[in-house]
Amino acid sequence: MKKTIDKFNIFALTLVVATSTLVGCKKFISPEPISSFSTNQVFGNVAYAQSAVIGTYNLLASQNYMGLRISMTFQGDIDDFKGTGGINDNSDRDISRYNVTQVNSNLSAPYSLMYTGIERANNCIKYIPQMDLYNNGSAQVQAQLRRLHGEALTLRALFYFDLVKLWGDVPEQTAPSADLPTIFLPKTNRDTIYDHILEDLRIAEELIPWRTDVGKIGDVSDERITKGAVKALRARIALFRGGYSLRRETTTMARSADYKKYYQIARDECAEIMVRRDQHNLNPSYKSVFKDYICGHNANEPNGELIFQIAEGGNGVGGADGRIGIYNGNRFAGVGGGVREVLYWYLR
Repeated sequence: MKKTIDKFNIFALTLVVATSTLVGCKKFISPEPISSFSTNQVFGNVAYAQSAVIGTYNLLASQNYMGLRISMTFQGDIDDFKGTGGINDNSDRDISRYNVTQVNSNLSAPYSLMYTGIERANNCIKYIPQMDLYNNGSAQVQAQLRRLHGEALTLRALFYFDLVKLWGDVPEQTAPSADLPTIFLPKTNRDTIYDHILEDLRIAEELIPWRTDVGKIGDVSDERITKGAVKALRARIALFRGGYSLRRETTTMARSADYKKYYQIARDECAEIMVRRDQHNLNPSYKSVFKDYICGHNANEPNGELIFQIAEGGNGVGGADGRIGIYNGNRFAGVGGGVREVLYWYLR
């Protein structure tokens, strides 16, 4: 009897130890991560929400976007750009030589980056309006959050605009990936995408202040999107929506029957910018725009002629460090890349 009791006590003790170990392991392997932020944290105050939107901006200056690929690599042509380097080297130079292959990373990297930007924008578009401060904060806080919401809508429109310009019909995703039953989406007709982002920009116009009104909501004057940039982008997209493009279904160039509707949108948006000379006007000196501001690394052109600029971080690793200033133009005294041997500025 005593041996049976002893065996039972040993078994019970072993079970307690094993159970304690399992509980301990569960706590050990499932800790609260200290290097990540939940959506409740990121979209819990204005500062963090702004960081999320700035993280979307950050992709614009990448070498796989406006920092090099979209602004220069995809724009060049062998007839007007004497690219240096070997032939058939599967690099960016092969794109301008009409010798690109499917495995050329200069195609896949920009494509993936733009969808990364769309994913970041989708999260901001979903969660910023859900913030309690969005509707219940002070007037200044509400204005700041509405601007961030409008910026996210505009950035997503910009990413989609460039995707469609380069690849035609592409998959359209308007919600965070975590909310989708599958991420393997079919292609969406470009006209549908254009219509969606035109509507997004119409909403963004009501959320984002004019250039000179930024300071009234407590933000500093910076290189972020303002109302004039939204209107200008909407006008440009409307022109593409109303124009001809190569249709996937028929393999012919065609435009929709209601194209005049979109030309009217473009006209109206441009007229609204032009009438606001207090916001955007021409600098009396054409030379000064380039010499004193663009080449002078000065974003504060006083007339507002530069409606939108993409700021580069200069981190040296390609994340937000553009290469336009190095690749553009001839070598001089051993300085400069000389990859594009024509003085060239990419202006949207």
